[in-house]
Amino acid sequence: MATVKNYTELNCWKESRLLVQLVYSYSNRLAEFKQFNLINQFERAAVSVMNNIAEGFDRLSLKEKIRFLNISVSSANEVDSMTYILQDLQLLSESEVMTIREQVRITKARTLAFIVYLRSKLNTR
Repeated sequence: MATVKNYTELNCWKESRLLVQLVYSYSNRLAEFKQFNLINQFERAAVSVMNNIAEGFDRLSLKEKIRFLNISVSSANEVDSMTYILQDLQLLSESEVMTIREQVRITKARTLAFIVYLRSKLNTR
């Protein structure tokens, strides 16, 4: 793996950024529902995916880096779970939900791959 100097170079962060853009593109249409906090939580969970990758990047300890990446994966699961609520309430269509879920899947896969890589480094020390 080439040396990464900034979190913005990480594929998992790039994918999480796309996830945030996608979530906001749909949630902006649902502004009338923001008073119920459901949409706000949907947005916060997506932002948490992206920010936890960034926050963990400069941690000196590999264990800490991995911890933040795990939080990111958990937040991605929250975004995914919330798509079921939004679909059940008929606030998002099935195709919109599937689009978000696919981006969640990609983001999680990239993040988990990075976790595996970091764990391999941890085990070689």
